[in-house]
Amino acid sequence: MARNAPDSFTSIERSYIKAGAFCGLAELLEADRGVFEATFQEVGLSLAALTEPDQYVSVQSFGAALQRLAVRLDKPSLGLEWAAWSRPYFPQLGPMMLAGADAATLNEWIDITARYWPCHTNAYRTRLVWGSGRTEVAYRFEPSALTLERRQFIEHLAALTSLAFETLTGIRDNKHVIVRFRHARPVDTTPHESIFNCPIEFNAPRNEIVLASAQLQLPIVLTPQWKKNCAMRRITERIAESAEVHSDTVSARVAVGIQAMLGVGFVNLQRLAECMNFSAKTLQRRLAEEGASYGEILDEVRRAKALRLLAETELSMCQISSQLDYSSAPAFNAAFRRWANMPPRAFRQSSKCANGGKSPIGPSLAQPLAAQIAEYVSPKMKNIVSK
Repeated sequence: MARNAPDSFTSIERSYIKAGAFCGLAELLEADRGVFEATFQEVGLSLAALTEPDQYVSVQSFGAALQRLAVRLDKPSLGLEWAAWSRPYFPQLGPMMLAGADAATLNEWIDITARYWPCHTNAYRTRLVWGSGRTEVAYRFEPSALTLERRQFIEHLAALTSLAFETLTGIRDNKHVIVRFRHARPVDTTPHESIFNCPIEFNAPRNEIVLASAQLQLPIVLTPQWKKNCAMRRITERIAESAEVHSDTVSARVAVGIQAMLGVGFVNLQRLAECMNFSAKTLQRRLAEEGASYGEILDEVRRAKALRLLAETELSMCQISSQLDYSSAPAFNAAFRRWANMPPRAFRQSSKCANGGKSPIGPSLAQPLAAQIAEYVSPKMKNIVSK
């Protein structure tokens, strides 16, 4: 995605991925809860990763969990099967499919989602690499120095990307020139051939999907109804998953809706109202009846997400401002000073000091830092999600 790697890519202390990447896995497998409990315990994951999509978890644990579940349930192509099951909305990718609402071409979608990708995971950097003569372009997955590559994870990631391209453009035949994986060839490659529908090379020097360069200019063919359905599904799933939403107030649903779609420039009052089957004026009126407004809730959701990103990742200020849909880093800096009476960098440093100089990931969030974050989350936001 990103043509240039973020400066902080090789300096991040731990490899992370959003727990939302687990979305749908339990439903697909329909396995006894004990299978997940045993597997997650073995790799150091909390079951909260299945119900708290915004927490960050270790990529190593994520990949290990997929590998062990594949063996335990005798599903050697689990990563591919899971990706295929996720069509057509691919919830594991967070709000990235919603970026298709404002992209005219596949290339524009890749550019938009590039800004979100580091917020999703730092395990792989994704970028476009042009071939000689510029007739072909590789969509390459480059592991960070901290990432231990695992077959199920990279195959799942590549399959999600391939199927997303297919959904966005409507192109199934000849959609790729070739797909390459660094790992050894599996015994059965039928699932690979079915999903990628092109030659596949194993034991390759890189993990990548090679496209004809002209395909970058293919138009996005998503219908308005598809976009609405995708957004509605994300909101519905997040409300069902969220441990913080204790009521069905309009304010609570708006907060979850904003949180579910923030980061790719998709969310605004009009779109959110449509997803909730309201007109914009009706939504504003319903919020006013609960003593809230769209602008206030958006501000509070941004505040809570900013605190988490500063505390749990090494994303730059520019990257965080993009995840919050601010127009620039200075706009984010000004907002954060208003929230916390300190610059965001100072908050990040104090957060690290509270956790022994490290950026915590997911369940390892230390209590002193959790208390510190709670101090900056306004009482009004707590009321909104707990009425």
